[in-house]
Amino acid sequence: MKKWLEERSESDGIKFTEKAASLLIENVNLDLNLLKKEYEKLYDYISSEAKKVIDEDTVRFLVSRIYSLKIFDLVDYIGKRDKDNSLKALRSILEEGQNLIGLVTLIHRMFKCFLYIKSGNSKSSVTDYIENNMKVPPYFVGKLVSKYIKLSDNYTEDEVLKVFEILNKYDISFRINTIESKHLVKKLISEIIDIDV
Repeated sequence: MKKWLEERSESDGIKFTEKAASLLIENVNLDLNLLKKEYEKLYDYISSEAKKVIDEDTVRFLVSRIYSLKIFDLVDYIGKRDKDNSLKALRSILEEGQNLIGLVTLIHRMFKCFLYIKSGNSKSSVTDYIENNMKVPPYFVGKLVSKYIKLSDNYTEDEVLKVFEILNKYDISFRINTIESKHLVKKLISEIIDIDV
């Protein structure tokens, strides 16, 4: 995909910064057809500019992250204990009318990795868990492990254990009351981020 982007932009007389190219490819979730569509949008914009360089800000402004990535952003913000950005990401997902089924599972998986890390299990235990329970490409596993090791510093082991109780409570609530799930998700995020044991 990167090769296609480099060749196409060179033939069109425009340039992507390294970070902009990576962000664009990430935002289209490695979908070549979507990349071509979003490239056209960026090309139309930059062709009228004096400087024909597309940077990260331009990509962020013009290219939406697809839903599947937005939900991962939300989970990452929860891992960072970043309440403001968590709620912004949630709003963005809800505005698109997207279903939140699976969010509890994604959060649970992240905290399960945190528990492996906190309990002193080796990096290989976390790697094994990710490889066996998450459908991610092999090259992405190491990146995910590193991210989880870093994010796990934001929660104590006791807080991680308490998060599992919170997740179980909300998982049951989501299944019983799907109409109120938008409000429940906001409460879930707040309870996790504000957890104090």
